[in-house]
Amino acid sequence: MKVLSVASECAPFVKTGGLADVVGALPGALAPSGVEMRVLMPAYPAVKEALCENAETRDIARLPGGRARLVSARAAGIDVMVLDSPRLFDRPGNPYLGPDGRDWPDNHLRYGALCRLAARIAVDGAGGWQPDVVHLHDWQAGLAAAWLELGRGPAPPSLFTIHNIAFQGLFPPEAATPLGLPKTGFHPEGYEYFGQVGFLKAGLVYADRISTVSPTTARSARLAEHAAKAGAEAICCVPPFFYGQSDKGIVEHYRVVAAAADLPFFVYNLPSATGVEITPDLMAKIQERVPQLAGLKHSAPYIPYVKSFAEMGLSCLIGNCRLFLPALLIGATGCVDGPPNMAPELWVNIWRAFEAGDIPAASKAQEKASSAAEALSVTSKFHGTIKAVLGQRLGIDCGDPRLPGEPLTAAERAELAEKVVALGLECCG
Repeated sequence: MKVLSVASECAPFVKTGGLADVVGALPGALAPSGVEMRVLMPAYPAVKEALCENAETRDIARLPGGRARLVSARAAGIDVMVLDSPRLFDRPGNPYLGPDGRDWPDNHLRYGALCRLAARIAVDGAGGWQPDVVHLHDWQAGLAAAWLELGRGPAPPSLFTIHNIAFQGLFPPEAATPLGLPKTGFHPEGYEYFGQVGFLKAGLVYADRISTVSPTTARSARLAEHAAKAGAEAICCVPPFFYGQSDKGIVEHYRVVAAAADLPFFVYNLPSATGVEITPDLMAKIQERVPQLAGLKHSAPYIPYVKSFAEMGLSCLIGNCRLFLPALLIGATGCVDGPPNMAPELWVNIWRAFEAGDIPAASKAQEKASSAAEALSVTSKFHGTIKAVLGQRLGIDCGDPRLPGEPLTAAERAELAEKVVALGLECCG
């Protein structure tokens, strides 16, 4: 099957968010299934720099914005077709915004030209290649569905994928004329949206199929990218869950999310909640495809895996604080769990004794810490318990947990406060 993927950005050439990661990952992910995918996108300056000098070019006429060229090449392992229109795309910085931080005033022409070319390639082919399916991404490609549907003659089916519905590509009704859109489509059942030309609306109305990206991968990639910009030093991410995924799908999920932040990356192995067990075999596949991989938080019940992960050169943080010392003895590098938030000094004592080589002292410290964790627990109110103890020790009202977490009752708070004192934990308040 031949697929033309039409998008305004594609990693690694140009990227502003998760859209580029998905578009860049699809060709490689679908190739083993017999899908031959080519990506059509604008020839921004960074894109043109990435193309080889012997790329195939052909002149294109009758596009919004004037004459242009279609440049076809293979770069970064992706077959790309780019719309080279210097008048429309030879601009530095953000693909969509001008130096003043506002949308370019001719964005309707810029992405209208991309859509018109996509429809032309779909119907007439390019260089002997013609797609069986057209895959359109977000509002910048949505108008292509209108031309495929409203144009003359048969056209291949189209799939419209929404990555971010917040951006809808709305323009004044006068934009329809320079775009060459048929007036017959300017109505509520067409590309008109509350009196405006709607690129996203066109995709929703005219595409043969509509899909949304995986909320897990796309949202996680956006969050990872945001965390990196906010100053985070590492990323920890759960696997995709709810619907069962193959090892290949899980690996690709982690590859996309890790690439979005490009920080040290940690897998969160929590099979009791996700239904996905990160075994050493699966971790080896992740390690092969995710260069940012630094380690994992291991909250699975099978502790011997810690040794296997350590032998792979990974930093393994045990997710059960009651098993901190046993995990350290077989290669763990730390612990991330809820109870140590309430009394971190107890687990610090385990670490210090272990580092000093005093295993008997470390064992006693582990026993004391585990007993404290057991004492400072209220059934089914894990987060409320942590907030209450922290509030008592720090002298700060930490509030109640977010729903669906249940708040502690007054009696539970009073009993917990007595236990904190009985354990000899220092309090500021």
